[in-house]
Amino acid sequence: MVKNDIVYFLREGNNEELRYSLRSVERNFPHRKVVFYGGCPKGITPDRHVNVSQNSPTKWQNVRNMIRLACKDDELTPDFWLFNDDFFVMKPVKNLPPLYNKTLMEHIIEVENRHDGMQTGYTKLLRHLYATLKRFDPTLEPLNYATHMPLLINRKNALKTLKTFPNEPMFRALYGNHHKIGGEHRNDCKYTSWLKPPSIETQFLSTSDQSFAFDYVGQYIRAHFTDKSRFENGKNDRTK
Repeated sequence: MVKNDIVYFLREGNNEELRYSLRSVERNFPHRKVVFYGGCPKGITPDRHVNVSQNSPTKWQNVRNMIRLACKDDELTPDFWLFNDDFFVMKPVKNLPPLYNKTLMEHIIEVENRHDGMQTGYTKLLRHLYATLKRFDPTLEPLNYATHMPLLINRKNALKTLKTFPNEPMFRALYGNHHKIGGEHRNDCKYTSWLKPPSIETQFLSTSDQSFAFDYVGQYIRAHFTDKSRFENGKNDRTK
């Protein structure tokens, strides 16, 4: 597995999930450097931190701004792994294809069924994205790449996506379908109060704030990664 950089886009403030995500990365996910864009919690020092003010009206715009900065950043590897602070790598990774869990429309329907068939703000954005992708390529059956697992991003291709679709917020699904990256089907690994995958014994796990703090899945993750990572010892101190 090629050692590409890992990128996190972060808000300001304390973040206990991030601490354990980094412990899991150090143990199980080959990489070159870990780079933060946006915030950087106290007590955690990545290989590099690019401080980005997040003053846009929505979190989607903030994320797009940080994606654009990362894709123009020649200090990053040409491809980088996009992580969220609630991604946990539970088993060693040797090779990782793009991962999707459903078609985009199947995902939309599943979420709406959890809300008695009603559209939510989230699924309205997804439906708009689905329509946008179908207009772009009517033959396309869009897939859902927002699987709470790492996704490899090519910086040049991502910039093309941002230029082609300047106002779409759902970057993972947008990028994966725009470039038809294909990949492998895998069940999503997100644990919340209403969503519990069939098994906890998976390569990746993801949590909500509540499930990490109070549910068995959070206890399971914390028990797996009791040793501090190098990002917690203050030896990494490169800030841009």
